[in-house]
Amino acid sequence: MAERLYQYLTGYLVIKLLGTETERFLNLCAKRGIDLWKLKCINGTYYAQVRLKDYKNMHPAVRKTGVRPVIVSRRGLPFVLYRNRKRGMFAAGVLLCFFLILRLSFYIWDISVTGSYTHTPEQITGFLRENGIYAGAAKKEVDCAGIEALLRSTYEDIGWVSAEIKGTKLIIRISETSLTDTDPPSAGAQHIVAEKDGIVRQIVVRSGTPAVQRGDVVKQGDILISGVVEIIGDGEELMGREAVTADGEVWLATYYRYEDSLKLDHTEKLYTGEQITGAGLYSGEKELISWLPSHSFEQYDAVSWDYTAGLADFVLPLRIRVVRLYEYYEQTAVYTQEEAAALLNERLKRYLENLIAQDVCITENRVAIDIAGDTATAQGEILTQEQAWEYRAVEDEEWKQPEIEQETEIETEETS
Repeated sequence: MAERLYQYLTGYLVIKLLGTETERFLNLCAKRGIDLWKLKCINGTYYAQVRLKDYKNMHPAVRKTGVRPVIVSRRGLPFVLYRNRKRGMFAAGVLLCFFLILRLSFYIWDISVTGSYTHTPEQITGFLRENGIYAGAAKKEVDCAGIEALLRSTYEDIGWVSAEIKGTKLIIRISETSLTDTDPPSAGAQHIVAEKDGIVRQIVVRSGTPAVQRGDVVKQGDILISGVVEIIGDGEELMGREAVTADGEVWLATYYRYEDSLKLDHTEKLYTGEQITGAGLYSGEKELISWLPSHSFEQYDAVSWDYTAGLADFVLPLRIRVVRLYEYYEQTAVYTQEEAAALLNERLKRYLENLIAQDVCITENRVAIDIAGDTATAQGEILTQEQAWEYRAVEDEEWKQPEIEQETEIETEETS
């Protein structure tokens, strides 16, 4: 894009090469650094495009080969201005437009967010706006490294983020992670405790003292891996205790209580097929012009999409919003038992997929669907295995034992 813009601003020619030593002529041009592009042969005649300054440097190659570069057309801003040299207002308008676009290129006019699923692009851009990063901000005031650090520190489920400026766009790429945050707090020793009730299915201890074993029933808040480690002497006597940060993995068999319902009688939309289309011109969030035909729709859905002015990554602070209204009316309908069961099963499926995305292993689904009267209900338990634990600080009284220290001091005095 930048190369094409440069070619247009400096001007270029479309030429055809007449002569018999065309290949030698092209080799001599290449040797002298003369750039020819869009070279093609039509009915035995070569056509190409060349910069205006390079065309003037072709004379040595022309003298040696006898090939004549004939100008077919002149293109670019210099020639547009020359052809309209007697139209002062037109030329002034072109120059004003050029400098206006140049001025607008120093600002961010669009923010693109990709890779985010838990957090919508609107949520991310809204957060950035609250922190002074918005469409219309000067590029020199946008710190990409600072944006990356800000997003990582604010959203714990964002594992990787990249921010870069291309043209007049701020492009933010996000990679979210569903991994459980098992990093211990930075200050003080920690226990690993149960986050909910369950049965211990597996325990692996890397640091600390195991407080439970496979098959134990635990309650929420029970210590699973203690952050208190006993120091045993040579005579198998307790010499003291030390506080550490527990580390390991504990899988608990737990369950989730699930309940959902819907009415068989419901209201559904029926679209009439009638629709109207309108449009508006916006600068940022400000509406400049809007047009929407008059209509008599009492109920309708509105769908809109935007077209941003610009080319590739160079966008301007103008956009056209097209709005389309679809008329509908509502009518009362009744789900059949099969339809109600299918809807409840689809909701349950999405709920289970959400649990799996959180690294929950589903061992058994005990949810049953029952239809009574005008209500369909899905309820039951979902048996799971998961690492349902969290950190809790070790209190001083759990490991400091003054009485042992005093006894040790007395024994030392007696020995001396």
